[in-house]
Amino acid sequence: MKRVLQLTLIIGVVAVATMLALQTRAQQTAGPVSDPSVNVIDSTTVERSNLMVTVTGTGAVAAARELALRFEVTAPVAEVLIREGQSVRAGDVLARLDLDDLTAAFEDAQVALEAQRVAYDALVAPPRDVDIAAAEASINSAYAAIAAAAEGPRPEALVIAQLQSELARNQLWQSQLERDRTMEYPPQFRGGATGAPSAEIQQASGLAQAELQIQITEANYSATANEGPDQSALGSARAQLTQAEVALERLVDGASEIERQQAELSLRQVELSIEQAETMLDRGILRAPFDGVIGENNLVVGELPPQTSAAILLLDNSHFHVDLTVDETDIAGVQLGQPAELRLEALGEEPLTGTVSRVDLMPTVQGQLVTYGVRVGVTESDPLVRAGMTSTATLTTDQLEDVLVIPNRFVRIDRDTQRAFLTVRNIEGQYQDVEVTLGLRNETTSQIIDGVTEGQTIVLVPRSSFNPLGG
Repeated sequence: MKRVLQLTLIIGVVAVATMLALQTRAQQTAGPVSDPSVNVIDSTTVERSNLMVTVTGTGAVAAARELALRFEVTAPVAEVLIREGQSVRAGDVLARLDLDDLTAAFEDAQVALEAQRVAYDALVAPPRDVDIAAAEASINSAYAAIAAAAEGPRPEALVIAQLQSELARNQLWQSQLERDRTMEYPPQFRGGATGAPSAEIQQASGLAQAELQIQITEANYSATANEGPDQSALGSARAQLTQAEVALERLVDGASEIERQQAELSLRQVELSIEQAETMLDRGILRAPFDGVIGENNLVVGELPPQTSAAILLLDNSHFHVDLTVDETDIAGVQLGQPAELRLEALGEEPLTGTVSRVDLMPTVQGQLVTYGVRVGVTESDPLVRAGMTSTATLTTDQLEDVLVIPNRFVRIDRDTQRAFLTVRNIEGQYQDVEVTLGLRNETTSQIIDGVTEGQTIVLVPRSSFNPLGG
């Protein structure tokens, strides 16, 4: 029984709903209403035209690249070679620091490198004929020195020793003659001054010295005559020969592998010091990494470069772009390569052309607002375009040609059923609400797929003066 009651109740509700729907449909599709008191606010005609769906966003113009240049070392600024707004080429020197100490170190390293290269080249170069001849001459000289040292006393040494002995004898003979001549005087004439030694004493002393000198020179002569080979000279000559032979052998055979490796290592060490000095000097120079324009210069000659901000801001102005934020409801229609129209406030009404070059895959969420980043590259630029200018971009997401269109303000949407209606005026001046099927829509215009035909007049009237539903 209970089940029957439930089924009856459901059937009744459905029947009532059906009757209400039929009544509403009948009212909405009621015949024309003629009312001279209707206040027509606006009217238009259903016509054929092209329809574009667009998305609009605002952003600032940005250069292709912006690079903040900074020094890698700290020192006073020596010179600044650019000014703000100046165009530069890749590799141009923009500024230098005062690095006198590093410059001196670099120059010293260059001198050391040149010296090391000369030494290395001399080590690995083949021997010259003149060097071999000099080495052979040194060997011959050493052999001659050995022979001379091994022969014993030289003849001239014996002659000198003999002459020295004869000179000593002559000196003794002269002293004896002087003594004998003095003895011929009477005793009273032989004395000297008061307190001075007598002539006999002086003469006796001289004779003793002369006799001693004879003994010394005779001993020297005897030693020279009996002298064997000069061992000291012989040892020196043999050492000289060894050195000369080693030098000749090195000339002929060249440097050993270990010596070559050591020389190459020394050369590489000096080259590394040059590279290190060059690197340090290069850190004190700012060069442009790409063609562009100087957007900002924060350097002052004589002062240290800024530590927390860019020394120089370089902009790549070869092309520009605008970054936009697009609502999640519109992002589905934005695709790479879509055309865009850019209007810059600073340049007036003349638009620039652009193309969508990037669409972010991840959104930006701020509270309930979900947006996606879109980048529009400027394809047709203007010499007056500057980074930072405000731009409004219009993206074309869809486009139809030769379709029936009507301004959006003439379309009435039933909030309950989401059905669309137009108020049509016929040639007799009667008004009637007609249900239409809408297609593509943009901010101002809607496509009419079905319900009205081209040329029909559509009016906009207040509901208070005209209510085709009978309300």
